[in-house]
Amino acid sequence: MRGRSSEGVDFLDDCARAVVVVGIPYPPLYETSVRLKRAFNQDHAALLGSGDDWYAAEAFRAVNQAIGRLIRHQKDYGAVVLLDHRYNVLKFRQMTPAWLQPWLKSAALADAPGLLHQFFCRHHS
Repeated sequence: MRGRSSEGVDFLDDCARAVVVVGIPYPPLYETSVRLKRAFNQDHAALLGSGDDWYAAEAFRAVNQAIGRLIRHQKDYGAVVLLDHRYNVLKFRQMTPAWLQPWLKSAALADAPGLLHQFFCRHHS
């Protein structure tokens, strides 16, 4: 995310059937532009929302872009794997696409291979 291949590549249909996001890809706090934007929003929170809200929105913009690369049209399908316990927090779940939220489920990492196998058996016919 935010890397060389994070934008501009189109993966159609069978070229992408899963997206795995490890953690929440917050912008790097050591970058001056990130610190300044966060501080600016914090100083104008009544108008812009807090700096923390902006910071989280930036992270989830990257997550949602990755998810959007997977599902390209109405008949497309794919598995979205969000590897971080924070995705269980309502505040963060609500920052994922509305169409995805009813499908989000929490599972132990050890159960992931079996759940993915079931998912692909249902969709690959």
